[in-house]
Amino acid sequence: MRIFVLSLSAMAVLSACGSDDSVTVETEDGETVAYSGASSDDGSTTATITTDEGTATMRTGADARVDLPLGFKLYPGAQVVSSTTFDQAGERGALLTFVSDASPDELIAFYRKAAEGADISIEMSLTTDNSKIIGGKGAGERTFSFSTVPGPDGKTQGQLMIGTGG
Repeated sequence: MRIFVLSLSAMAVLSACGSDDSVTVETEDGETVAYSGASSDDGSTTATITTDEGTATMRTGADARVDLPLGFKLYPGAQVVSSTTFDQAGERGALLTFVSDASPDELIAFYRKAAEGADISIEMSLTTDNSKIIGGKGAGERTFSFSTVPGPDGKTQGQLMIGTGG
């Protein structure tokens, strides 16, 4: 898992460069890590890292394709900031960041309903001066969290994290 997390960090840095490259390296532990990145005409960037532990794909940009597990969807009308997915040894997960004209309460209600529809029990709810957070777990090692903070131009920024167990 350590190599996979390090690979995700490297992917984020490399994808920010908008590189249209493919690189394969061998780590100190003898593991092979393959990176490929590509920019598209719409301004989005896709980067993929494959290790012995699995594959992670990160897409950035307003038109980045979103691939969420467990039937979750992007809030209608929201604009994607970044979308990261991984598939590792039977586990699948996603990290989605977006901005929306919807209020924090509307976003929380939408993702609470989606979580409950995916058989995830909301176990935590927190409201602070400028953020709202909910999180929970479900059968099969399903994990979920959603948070909001003030975004640019009076919008709301949302961050959704979903994971499925093996």
